[in-house]
Formats: sequence, C-alpha cells, structure tokens
Amino acid sequence: GGRGGWGGLGGHPGPRHDEPAATTLTVTASGCGVRLRWDVAVERWDTRDWCLDGAGVRETAMVSYHEFFGVGGRHDYVCTGDARPLDADPGTTWSWTCVMGDTDTTAFEGVVVERTTLDVAGEPVAVSHVSVTAEVTGESSGQHAIEGWYRTTDGLPVLEVGSISTVQPTPLGDTNFTEEYSIALSSSVPIG
Repeated sequence: GGRGGWGGLGGHPGPRHDEPAATTLTVTASGCGVRLRWDVAVERWDTRDWCLDGAGVRETAMVSYHEFFGVGGRHDYVCTGDARPLDADPGTTWSWTCVMGDTDTTAFEGVVVERTTLDVAGEPVAVSHVSVTAEVTGESSGQHAIEGWYRTTDGLPVLEVGSISTVQPTPLGDTNFTEEYSIALSSSVPIG
C-alpha cells in the first residue's frame, strides 16, 4: 500500500480546532497488515492497525491523539475480537473491543448492510457496506457511529462516514468531544 488517494472532511472536536476541508489518510505496511493514519490537524490524528485474517480484516490496535487548549492527550488501545468480513451476506454481524489499559473500553458491534459498488475515479469498485456502533465506557464515555463501504478485495475504506460524541478527562477537567467526518477514496492508484 502506498500513501494517499484518500481525502477526508475533518470534524469539529472542540472550540480550539480549525480543521481543513481536506485531510489525508495514509496506508502503510505494518505488523501483520496495514496501519491507517488519518491526519485531521496538528492537534488531531488517529491510527488503526488492520490485519487480514482469513476472509476478514481484524483491528488489532488504534491510537487517538487530541489536543485540547494546548494540552495533548494520546490514547493507545489494544483491540481483540471478530474480524470484519471482506464480503459477507447482508445481516452478518461481528463485534470487537478496544481497551486502553484499565481506564477505557470501546465495544464495537458491526452488521453488513449490503454488497454494492462505488465509483472511484470513473471505475466501479466492489464494496461491502457496513454499519458499526460503539459504546465507550470508563474514564471516557459516549458513542461512535460509522457507516463504511470497504473494498471486498482487501477491506480498505472506499468511503467512511462517522460521528463520535464522548466526554473525555483532560488536565483541565472533563471535555465534551464531538466529531463528524467523511473519508472518501479519490483514486485506486497509490501516490507514494
């Protein structure tokens, strides 16, 4: 996997952030699969580690970095559970959990909505449309919701639309974090 080809619309995580209309999702080889790094802004980035596992993609780790009022906070999670199927029948479900030490747990539930195709630079790409919800518990609390369209060949995102609403502890006290985002593949050709 090369870098780029993806563009995204940043979210609105707090009053201090002024995020660009376009962001970058970089895919690089890492461990047993790939690392996806989404750079939203200097104050906000995420990584997700995905591994091919039979006919599915298993998330093994995720990192989220948020800076609130000049104070940075990095959250490293280890993930276990079911693999997201590359190409499964509508109604197929799976679940996984990501844990940050003994402080936070995010429990994900996914369901396949449909098999379909999306247009990428004039070419049809076979995708699995899935819907994912998550509950965050521990020192942080809240919900995630993701609608994703992932390539059936390798599980990489073609389109992902999500929202996050959590309350997170910071050195300045609890902070409400709300974000809505959209990431879309603009080209199937690696640019780096």
